[in-house]
Amino acid sequence: MGKQVIFYLSNQDIDMLEKQILAFDFQIVLPTLKNEQIIMTDTIKPIPNISLTRYLVLKNQTAQLHLTITQEREFINLRSPIIEIVSGAYKPLQKSFVRGRMYYNPKFLNDKQEWENHNEEFLKAAEKLFRWFKKTFKTFDSEELSSYYTSENVIDKMKNENAALVLQ
Repeated sequence: MGKQVIFYLSNQDIDMLEKQILAFDFQIVLPTLKNEQIIMTDTIKPIPNISLTRYLVLKNQTAQLHLTITQEREFINLRSPIIEIVSGAYKPLQKSFVRGRMYYNPKFLNDKQEWENHNEEFLKAAEKLFRWFKKTFKTFDSEELSSYYTSENVIDKMKNENAALVLQ
């Protein structure tokens, strides 16, 4: 039911993706809260001691984020109109690429436990971002890794520097 792309991208590719995310008017948000408030960031790149997961929400829809607060933790729940993204990364010391993923579900379970579509503006923006992504990066098939998106930058590092793809 949801839509996703799995990818391995170079640091330059991640920079390009990040710029496009911001150009499409998405706000990058951390998946956890602080004092019942969302935490915005300007990057999808790894930040030390913080989850690799980020959420993308249209800037004019941050008020539509559904927050869940329990004694154990505070977080944004998936009823929200969000795209979940884990950027992946290139680790030069290990010469390895960590897998990334971008995912969203066009529907959510409402209070009546019925499937309901997210708002039209979010759905159009999500599709636009996914279309850009699929046009910009190409699919690569591998027996051990199935199908994923990547770039010439990654393929060059694999060929010229024996860089590996990591399933994490």
